[in-house]
Order: sequence, then structure tokens, then C-alpha cells
Amino acid sequence: MGCVDKDTLTSNITFRDSDTIISGRHVFKLGFFSPENTTNRYLGVFYNVSEETVVWVANKARPLRDSSGTVTFSRNGNLVLTNGRNETLWSTNVTGTSPMNTSAQIQDNGNLVLRDTPTGSIIWESFAHPSDVCLPTMRMTDNIYTGHKVGHSAWTNGSDPEPGSFTTALVALNVPQIFIWNNGQPH
Repeated sequence: MGCVDKDTLTSNITFRDSDTIISGRHVFKLGFFSPENTTNRYLGVFYNVSEETVVWVANKARPLRDSSGTVTFSRNGNLVLTNGRNETLWSTNVTGTSPMNTSAQIQDNGNLVLRDTPTGSIIWESFAHPSDVCLPTMRMTDNIYTGHKVGHSAWTNGSDPEPGSFTTALVALNVPQIFIWNNGQPH
């Protein structure tokens, strides 16, 4: 595997299936992987010492069928994963940015962040779009005004990171509570 520019991707880099970026203290790595019992490829964050311990997956429901995946920055500055036919399988989907003004960094806490380069401010983060793993400093939220929740979802099975039947999230009642749901029903 090739390591690209330490822990950061910039708009002049095309990140390919064999590439990785590693957090500053070498704790987490961003790269492509295949879960056991499948050849499907996914872009994910995993512990640097074990590619079997995946903590976040970008293209959960849209796997690559081969190793043709590339990650680049779109014209509006979003981080985008495409396949060999140039179809978008995943994007950070932030509005109002430009490619010369964004970069992506894997942090030592496992968070993949998209930054506005001139200000250094984070405009998108994987911790706001978690998979099935809760890491230290990750927050579960429930916005009572928009209804947007940040929670976790189990994989469909050990070979398929597509969200499965079980989810968990914070519910902002009089006393906030964490709920587990099975197919949308409280468990």
C-alpha cells in the first residue's frame, strides 16, 4: 500500500485503492478494504495495526465491485468516491466550498474531517455520520428543531456494512435517553 502525504489529502491528489493516509500518531488509517467473505471494496477508517477493525465506512450501501475506486475533490470542494465508470458512490455532500479551499485529514481519534483550508475550520466530519462503532470524543445528538439524529447502526452482517436492523441514538426527552431500535421499533 502506498502512503499519501502523511495524514492529509489535498485537491491535487488522487487517492486510489492501494493508497492510505495515516493519522499523525499512526493510530488510524484511511484506505480501502474488503470485509471477510466478500470481494466488495469499501472506503473506510480502521485502526492502523489491524485492517480488520473498521470504525467507519463511507460507501456503506454502495460497494465497489473491484479495485477501481478513487477519491478526489469535486469542483465544489467535496470529497468524492467514484468507481471505474466515474459514478459517484459517496460524497461528503457539503455546499458552498471550492476545491482549492478544502482538504481532508484523518485524525488520531479516528475522525475523518473535511476542512476549509484558509480558516482550518471543520466543515464535515465522519463522527457526524458514524457507522457501528462509538469512539472516544464522538457525540450522539438529537436536534429537536430539525429532527436530525446522530447515532449508530449495526452492519447487515459481518460481510456487509450496509445499515442493518439495529440502530441506537440519543432521544432528547425531558431526560435525554439512549434508545436501541430493531427495524424502527424500540428494543
